[in-house]
Amino acid sequence: MTITASINMNKKVKSNRSFHTTIVLISFIILALSLTFFTLSITKPYMGVVISHSQNKWVVESVDTHGAAFSAGIKPGDVPLQINGQPIQALSEKYQAINTLRLVEQLQVINPSGQIISSNVNTDPQPGISYFETATWFALSAAFFVTGIYIFAKSSRNNATLILLLCGVVLSLALGSTLAAERLIPSALHFSVIAPLVGPWLLLHFFVVLPEERTPIRNDPRLLLIYVIPLIAIIAYPLIGYSNGQPLPEFRMFRLFSYGLGFLGVVGVAIYNYVRARLPRTRQQMKIVLIGSIFGLVPFIALNAIPAAVTGAIVLPSDIGLAFLSFIPLSLGYAVVAKQLLDIDIVIRRSFVYAAVTIALTVVLWGAFALVFSRGVASGAFERFLLALGLSTLAVFLLGPTKNLAENIIDKAFYEDRFDYRKTIQNLSTSLSATNDKEVASSLIVEAPVSALNLAGACLFVATENGSFEVGAARGIFSTDSSQKELLGLIVRRNVGKEFPNLGENPNPEIAFVIPLVAADKEVGVLFISGKTSRQEFSGSDFYLIQGLASVAAVSLHGILIAERDISERRRHEQAILNAKQEWESTFDSIPDLICILDANHNIIRVNRAMADKLGLSPAQTIGKKCYELMHNTEAPPINCPGLSVGKGCSPGSEMARCGSVYQINISTLNTDGKSSGRYVHIARDVTAVKNAEAEQKRLKEKAELSSRLAAVGEMAAGIAHEINNPLTGVLGYAELMLSEDLPDELREEVKVIADGSKRVAEIVKRMLTFARQTKPFKTSLSVTELIDNTLELRNYVLRTAGIDVVKKYQADLPWVVADPGQLQQVLLNLIVNAEHAIKKTGHPGVITITAEKTTDHLRVKVSDNGPGIDPELLPKLFQPFFTTKDPGEGTGLGLSISRSIILEHGGTIDIASELGHGATFTIELPLNAESENALFESTNALPQHASSHARVLVVDDEISIQRLLRQSLSDQNHYADIAGNSQQALELLRSNKYDIILMDLRMPGTSGMALYREIISQRPEFEGRVVVITGDALGDDIQTFIDRHRLKVLVKPFDQASIQGMIDRVLFPTQS
Repeated sequence: MTITASINMNKKVKSNRSFHTTIVLISFIILALSLTFFTLSITKPYMGVVISHSQNKWVVESVDTHGAAFSAGIKPGDVPLQINGQPIQALSEKYQAINTLRLVEQLQVINPSGQIISSNVNTDPQPGISYFETATWFALSAAFFVTGIYIFAKSSRNNATLILLLCGVVLSLALGSTLAAERLIPSALHFSVIAPLVGPWLLLHFFVVLPEERTPIRNDPRLLLIYVIPLIAIIAYPLIGYSNGQPLPEFRMFRLFSYGLGFLGVVGVAIYNYVRARLPRTRQQMKIVLIGSIFGLVPFIALNAIPAAVTGAIVLPSDIGLAFLSFIPLSLGYAVVAKQLLDIDIVIRRSFVYAAVTIALTVVLWGAFALVFSRGVASGAFERFLLALGLSTLAVFLLGPTKNLAENIIDKAFYEDRFDYRKTIQNLSTSLSATNDKEVASSLIVEAPVSALNLAGACLFVATENGSFEVGAARGIFSTDSSQKELLGLIVRRNVGKEFPNLGENPNPEIAFVIPLVAADKEVGVLFISGKTSRQEFSGSDFYLIQGLASVAAVSLHGILIAERDISERRRHEQAILNAKQEWESTFDSIPDLICILDANHNIIRVNRAMADKLGLSPAQTIGKKCYELMHNTEAPPINCPGLSVGKGCSPGSEMARCGSVYQINISTLNTDGKSSGRYVHIARDVTAVKNAEAEQKRLKEKAELSSRLAAVGEMAAGIAHEINNPLTGVLGYAELMLSEDLPDELREEVKVIADGSKRVAEIVKRMLTFARQTKPFKTSLSVTELIDNTLELRNYVLRTAGIDVVKKYQADLPWVVADPGQLQQVLLNLIVNAEHAIKKTGHPGVITITAEKTTDHLRVKVSDNGPGIDPELLPKLFQPFFTTKDPGEGTGLGLSISRSIILEHGGTIDIASELGHGATFTIELPLNAESENALFESTNALPQHASSHARVLVVDDEISIQRLLRQSLSDQNHYADIAGNSQQALELLRSNKYDIILMDLRMPGTSGMALYREIISQRPEFEGRVVVITGDALGDDIQTFIDRHRLKVLVKPFDQASIQGMIDRVLFPTQS
């Protein structure tokens, strides 16, 4: 359906476009023909006579002064003898029906004096061409066709403008062909007949469709019936209209009838349009055209046409009479094209007013001067002059009041409605000028036409800043929301190019007019007006009122909107300033730094909330006070005041300690336009937390470095242990084997020294490994006293050489505790070393007393010295990181801090008691639990002895010395041992033999001991729990994890005979162990 409608619409548009193009083309062809006729009229000579037949004879009726006949002396009344070379008798019958001859090229006449005169346009000398007459005709013709072309070009190109274009060129052709016909130009006489037949009816058609109210019927095909009469005349003309090339008199009458009827129709339609017009523009158009026609036709008819018909003579020359006809096309063009038409009523009104004023003043002045110069009042000349001057001055003063009085009288007499309406407009203008409120103004604008015209309703929409519209005020039928929404939709869809009145294609019959309110080329509102409640049509005075009210409303509303916009803009600026001020104040007060704005005399101008809270005052209470009085409690700026250095190269960022806090001070001047304002900003930032964080970061860094060093020591110790324990095992083992034999006493003592030394070395390596294992806490049950002894052994040489004695006070049967032996030994070693340093400061021998005792639920260890003691003020800081009482380079200040962390991690406490001159005592308390009370020391060196049976043992180790030692040791203990140097040999022996126990090293070349264990268990699962790991390693994380996962027993190198036998017993007799 839509596609079909679109196709039909496209076809209609193309059809209209083709029709318009055809009409324009025809118009220009007619115009070209008209111009050709005018051109030929200038160059073509002519006879210039009219010969008529009356009273049974031919006679010269008229002679053109510019024709050849006039130059030859032919005059009206002469009797033709020959016409065009033929005797008059021969032409009598031929042209008698015509009664008039115009197409004459050769003429011979006899005048009343009997003189024969001849004239031939082709051979006689030609008179001068009358350019004035031709120009007059051409000017009138140009007025018609220029009007048609101009209106077609400037207005919307619809059927009305096309008809006017065609009418203009046709009337132009009528004038051009009439002039050319007198010059005997071929075909011109026929065009001079046909063109005037069509022109008036084209003009009639144009007047029918001109009013805007007739827009819907402009394309109505029934309008073509207008051309029935001229069409009949054109068809009849070739049949009955001419004879021998000249129009017949009867057809001339028919043609005159067609002319008259057409022009009467034009006048009648114009009058009808004026009377029935709903739009004021239509009324004005009709008035202007009628007045123009009157000015054009009345002189021509009264001074040319009527005198020529009555007396045969004309009062004005024909060219001057034709000039008056130019008022018709000129008034027509003005009425159609002009946007603002001249109000004829106003012109007439003003004419009446000025005429009345002139007559009144003339009568007054004439009477006054008559009285003066009659010498009845003043006798002397000077007196008469003064009297005349006074009366003239009085007349000038009376001019204004007389004019106003005349206007009121004439308005009351002839324009009563307009007089009242003008008062309404004036009242509205006065009321609007007294208000700046948009709502009040809108109500006044709507109320004025509703009250004055008795309307059913009115609604005003006011333009907003964003280009939309909002309801300003509404009355009557437009007061509902639904009707206002409908009107708002009409505003969006309207044709904004049309001015008032704009009816358009209005779907709402209640709306009479849509009036745009425009001021300063800007639409400030749209006013909707309904019809009258009485259903009467709007009169010309009504339109006068509506236009007046709209003009006043537009100007006033424009001013109010500008004022409102300025006020809104000012309020927005004020609000923006207020918001900026509040935002600045909020930002200023939310800054945690202490900010103070001061002048050059240290007077406080403003402080932020943080500074006020710091001072214990409100911000308002600080204003005007001296900053040093509030901040430093002094009567003058302190010497170190940063404000004293402002402008003297003061370096920002200086720090100041106050009330236990550290502040970073920054001061900057406040500049205005690049110049100092004499004020400066004082900003104090609390950097205490930053400084503490930096100190903590430094402590952590040093701790990390210390941990790294300890880890390096641990790795080194593990490597040393592995390299020492393997050969040490051989030394210790073979020494014990030798001691088991019968040796001489001297040799036995020497071998015993070797065995004891080996054991001592093994114990030192063990202690070093225990201390170095710092990275991963490993808590186990241990004897604190044994750990203390081991720790003292590490410092034994240093203490002995320093002359420091160690006193041990151990309570008997102390329970074991669960702790990390390495970490706990680190704490004990740190306390012993600190006591050692304190005693050395005295320069005398000293005593370190170590006490171990059991309390109710804790094990207490005290480390005391008889050194110089510690200052009581330093005791609270003693456990703080990086605090030390030692000289630079002697300590890091981390020992006690780390010790305290270790003890706290074990659930214990560490405290200090000291008195100057009486040494210091550190007390450690470690918690006891059931595990601690019942713990047994799982040492391979303290295993119970069992009656051993003969066992078959598989030894897997890559060290030959270890292989030989274990073979010999096991053999001496009545065991049988097979030796495997690598994993492959061990697997082969397992496949061919049965063993009770396997002793194997975990670190071997090729397949590792861990891989070998997994292979053994996968093939011989019965060996789970019968594999003992032999290792001289420090039990690194990987090995320790492997041992813990598989719950393996460990025989640590170096080991002695008892350790070997004890481990075998634990494996073979686990329940007894």
